[in-house]
Amino acid sequence: IIPLLIQRRHPNSQQRLEQLVIDAWNQIPQSVIRGYIDHIRDVCYQVIATQGWESLG
Repeated sequence: IIPLLIQRRHPNSQQRLEQLVIDAWNQIPQSVIRGYIDHIRDVCYQVIATQGWESLG
């Protein structure tokens, strides 16, 4: 809901937000991303173990 309100009041905010996300993503070393993807199953199990199924939405 909040992003919709911001977008309605500030039409350029969506593009700005998208650019900020892209910039942040590009600053993450590829090795970190690869390591995360390679261990996604372990990460999911850890989230479920510590926070429960409800945390997954």
